[in-house]
Amino acid sequence: MCYQRAVPHLSCLFGAATGPLLTALAEDADCRDRLHRFDKVTGVRLHGGELLAVRLQGSVDAPWPHAREGDWRAARERWAGTAAREILTPPLQVHSWLPEGLPPPEVVARWSRVAAVTGEKLAYWWWWERGDDLYADVAWLFSPETEVLLVRETFLMSGDDKTYRYTSETERARVETSPLQAAMEHLGFESLNQYFVPSESWDFDWEAHRVTGAGRAS
Repeated sequence: MCYQRAVPHLSCLFGAATGPLLTALAEDADCRDRLHRFDKVTGVRLHGGELLAVRLQGSVDAPWPHAREGDWRAARERWAGTAAREILTPPLQVHSWLPEGLPPPEVVARWSRVAAVTGEKLAYWWWWERGDDLYADVAWLFSPETEVLLVRETFLMSGDDKTYRYTSETERARVETSPLQAAMEHLGFESLNQYFVPSESWDFDWEAHRVTGAGRAS
């Protein structure tokens, strides 16, 4: 019997396939070589639109250092002190592991600027599992003027298996959805699953969806 290697961390940056967003992400250092475009995708209803997915973690390594499992000290240090964004203050008091699921502060700031400049929405999603067991997942939703963070911590992380919504202006609120489903709804799509199906497979043909040239799939 053949076993696939475990994929403990999955993460993507998602957006709708618009001209301004394609141009902006094609110029982003962490996105341009990982940008993919879908007119259909298993587990997501696109409602006539197209999905952009930047493949950050899974069967590939993240484009930034100290992203592999076990580098939790470096992840926490990079989000400590003045680097932390205001939106993170409440969730960090509850979810001490959260920095391990986030890109570096400068990357998050860059994506926030992309949303503001293009007038488009973005959604970062991260999923942490061991074997077939989910430990935690996160979504950071970017809009031109606001940001929302969704965090779920399962019983295996001493959490309550619920998703909580955080903003810099409001108290945390429980929501009846998973972070990925909230991310897709944020973009005008609908996820039927709690994880992004292509990221779970070592055999998925990402190359068939890679964006080359002026925003065209190869």
